[in-house]
Amino acid sequence: MQLTAGQRLRIAIARTVLKNAPLLLIDEPTSALEAESSKVVNEAIDQLIVGNRSTVVVAHRLAMLRRVDVVAMLHDGEVDEQGSHDELMNKCGLYARLMQPQFSRTLRQYRQS
Repeated sequence: MQLTAGQRLRIAIARTVLKNAPLLLIDEPTSALEAESSKVVNEAIDQLIVGNRSTVVVAHRLAMLRRVDVVAMLHDGEVDEQGSHDELMNKCGLYARLMQPQFSRTLRQYRQS
């Protein structure tokens, strides 16, 4: 049976819900998905990270990083900065510099719509 990347990911999320695992590790959950599947997966992840579950998310996309309580910015294998997305943006450190291109793109898309 041939499944798309989005379908496989949704099945993995469903398994996680059924298992009710206390720890959830998500690695770049929307990296290989088209826009519609990405939206569905993000909504499912929003439901998963609520409650009595610890969730570790490896992500580069701003949409995912804004959802979490604590961001740990790794550089050369060590935690360089740690805090909420807003706290790290206000520090104007490495995290803010890496996120700036995504903000610019998001702002351009917002202005065009």
